[in-house]
Amino acid sequence: MQQPISRQPAITFQGLSSSYALALGGFMLSVIAILLTVVDMRHAFLLPSSAYSRLGSPSAFLSFTPGHLVVLALSLAAAWLAYRAMSKREQGLRASSADLRRARTAVAIVLMLALIVDLFIYRTVQATRTVEAGRLGISKAFALDAVPPGYDQLPRWRTSCSSSGTRRCSAS
Repeated sequence: MQQPISRQPAITFQGLSSSYALALGGFMLSVIAILLTVVDMRHAFLLPSSAYSRLGSPSAFLSFTPGHLVVLALSLAAAWLAYRAMSKREQGLRASSADLRRARTAVAIVLMLALIVDLFIYRTVQATRTVEAGRLGISKAFALDAVPPGYDQLPRWRTSCSSSGTRRCSAS
């Protein structure tokens, strides 16, 4: 007589089935691929600059290749499929009273780290290009070249006011 086949997964990760852990990893990799693709579309740093088509004038707002669209489509589809796989398996895991807090914490930590790394990549590429172009310096909030002539002749206001209790300040 044959023994019934067990429905329990052969491999578990922190109490989760291997298929759930695989779907979770696939989801996280898809999200990271989407973030990296969006940063590359904005700053064009992964490929040689001649490989990109530019959108925007006078400066490029978006740099893209057909590969970006393929990667975005595949990553979005993979994230959606991984999400569906995880949601199916979560029903079974909840029925068996499995603890999903560790998986939730891992997702939150990985997402936060991915967003922080994405931010640093975004800002580092911009800073590197600024240094390479030789335009490093202190930026001005107002263009001083656009100030009307005679601005330096306008009266300056004193910071000290009368001590009579009223706030009377005058031009010096």
